[in-house]
Amino acid sequence: MGGAGLTHAAAAVLVHANTRSWQKWEAGEREMHPAFWELFCLKTGRSNTGHNTAARTLK
Repeated sequence: MGGAGLTHAAAAVLVHANTRSWQKWEAGEREMHPAFWELFCLKTGRSNTGHNTAARTLK
């Protein structure tokens, strides 16, 4: 999962979302709100590369 070393479930917990939402974001089936991406970046120490690249970065 994007090199963060997290399962879908663990990543979802970090941003207070459910696992299925995370899976849909990662698959590009659903757009991630920028706040979720920013929170994920803050909690994992990633650079916030911008919301438009979130789905590509997750893969």
